[in-house]
Amino acid sequence: MQIQHSTTKFLHLNDVDSTNNYVANLVRSGTIDSGTVVSADFQHDGRGQRATKWQSLKNQNALFSVFYRWNQFQATQQFQLSMLTALALVKTIEQLGLQKVEIKWPNDIYVDQHKIAGILIENDLNGNQISASTIGIGLNVNQVDFDPGIRATSLKLETGQPMDIQGVINKCIENLLSMLETVKLNDNPFHALKKDYLSRLLGFNKYVKVLEIKSQKTTKIKILDITQMGLLLASDEANQLLCFDIKDITWLFDASE
Repeated sequence: MQIQHSTTKFLHLNDVDSTNNYVANLVRSGTIDSGTVVSADFQHDGRGQRATKWQSLKNQNALFSVFYRWNQFQATQQFQLSMLTALALVKTIEQLGLQKVEIKWPNDIYVDQHKIAGILIENDLNGNQISASTIGIGLNVNQVDFDPGIRATSLKLETGQPMDIQGVINKCIENLLSMLETVKLNDNPFHALKKDYLSRLLGFNKYVKVLEIKSQKTTKIKILDITQMGLLLASDEANQLLCFDIKDITWLFDASE
């Protein structure tokens, strides 16, 4: 995993459908450099995993995408990028004074079982290599009102203090670049990343409740491991071994949790 740039460029927008879409348009027009960060005050069509919508009030949160071109990045290793991005966000949020920060597989960031950040990574493939990646991040900063039924929180809700959004973005980028440098210098980065990732993973070595999408069955599972492709390995209460892809389950949280 080797990046084709050594500097970071910032582009800020007032309103956009999504920062990932904006980056994609720049890529198609050939007018974007590796290392470009596109941020926005508001996304009117922000996207999350599995075609979900990312809801955010204007001028309240950190909404940005980072574009990288790669010299060498095997497609089979793409979950490494997901892990290191999630770990960089966890580090950032902890540096800003929060505790109980966890990763909900594959890469949502939760604080005390309330979502505070989401990640959407879109890769351009060239054969068995990833030629470029767009890392979209939404981090709740100053928003304090969320739609009923959404288990969400923000930096302001957790700390009681408003924060400078651009400063938060800068810290995220700093930690992301630091994680990328660590991976580049490691001969076998997956195992080092996985160790840190599992230590932060919500439900690791303990039971959590999920809904199996195909059968619509509610199950309690204990997360045991993660594969190099990002599949979740778990066991149920009968100690039956299970393997899940991202589209296989939805996490359930009790109101009392």
